[in-house]
Amino acid sequence: KSDDLYQYILETSVYPREPESMKELREVTAKHPWNLMTTSADEGQFLNMLIKLIGAKKTMEIGVYTGYSL
Repeated sequence: KSDDLYQYILETSVYPREPESMKELREVTAKHPWNLMTTSADEGQFLNMLIKLIGAKKTMEIGVYTGYSL
């Protein structure tokens, strides 16, 4: 995939569906020196979809960085 295509997907499909609180958390985390450990917006929405598809009632995440993927 090209960087331009990926950016297009983010701007047209991922970011418009991202809640404002999550957007703010993602932007603050991006400025942190250890920002490479964060979950991307598209990965977060994918995890959300998987949780809904399998009908999970409880989840557990170990090693939460800033909580975006949680």
